[in-house]
Amino acid sequence: MILALLSTCSIATVDMNRSSNPAVSDISELKRQIQADDDTRQRAALALGTIGTNECIEPMLIALSDENERVRTYAMMGIGRGIAAKNCTSEFLAAIFPALVRLLNLPDSVFGHASPLLLEMDRSRATPILLSPEYFTTTNRELHYLLKALNQYGCHVPHERLLTLLAELKPRVDNYPHDYQYSEALIAYGLNPDDTAESWIRAELNSENKKVRHGAAEALELFNGLRPYSHICDIMEKSGFDALTDPQKYYYAVSNYGSQVENGGHSQYFWNSSGERWQSALAGLRAIGAAKRATILQEAAARFGADGPPIARMPRVIAVERMQAQVKKPFADLDDQFCSADEDFDVLLPLYAIDNKSHFTQALAHSSNL
Repeated sequence: MILALLSTCSIATVDMNRSSNPAVSDISELKRQIQADDDTRQRAALALGTIGTNECIEPMLIALSDENERVRTYAMMGIGRGIAAKNCTSEFLAAIFPALVRLLNLPDSVFGHASPLLLEMDRSRATPILLSPEYFTTTNRELHYLLKALNQYGCHVPHERLLTLLAELKPRVDNYPHDYQYSEALIAYGLNPDDTAESWIRAELNSENKKVRHGAAEALELFNGLRPYSHICDIMEKSGFDALTDPQKYYYAVSNYGSQVENGGHSQYFWNSSGERWQSALAGLRAIGAAKRATILQEAAARFGADGPPIARMPRVIAVERMQAQVKKPFADLDDQFCSADEDFDVLLPLYAIDNKSHFTQALAHSSNL
């Protein structure tokens, strides 16, 4: 709803509840606001992109060429929402397409919105543009966003372009954004491999650069035709956690354990619903070879008593609150140990999935083969 986006006193209310199309007067007010102060322009750009009718073309072109990076970003966020809601007219999308192309190599960051928007709007038109020498070059600081979008949409980068890019980037990975570019190029190689892809990708699992290691691990998953987490979520959506095999449970539980502890420590992990699967996480840590973090989780569980944390959430939350009443951060030492451990889940989990491939097999859908 646009109403929620235009909530400050300087922004006119656009009531999207009245009908699927906002009143002409609402759009006229947004056109006026696209020339106002920075905050107003941001919100107006977001609203206009979300509406996406022909009347929005002129002010949206102004927003996409705005000197303020945030205005341009909000405009692209709005376009994404408009596309998702099926609001945008074909004329609107065709008119703003060239303006988005001009953002592909802008010196300042636009958070990677332009590339996926172009692919979503017209993949056959966008793909050769993204792969053109003007944009598909290491001198373009937005290259990793471009590669990421191509990878997400399953667009294959031709080998002659990809191998040249990999060779050019490999000696530069100590410097940002070349490590991000190389990581996405490895993923592209996993999506569209040749006879040497596996050996090249596996060699990068030992890279000193964390971003490169993670890219190599994801690339190796894709090389093996796997998207483990998505595969697991599909099963859970239909049949629940109990329908998973043990390797699937381990992968899912360890993945959630890692993200929760990295975000808010063991207190957050046990507080949230993910904590009910701590036993699967513990078994999973041992299965993937993360012995240090298995010991850490085992110690954290032991602080609840001999039986460990309750499986039911409310008793577990109450237990955490009791511990926090005695010590503000009851797991602070274990949180520090977790962060210091050199076990990289973003590498160990993909390798575990590959070693247990039959549990994670899911066909990859590639939308183009260039």
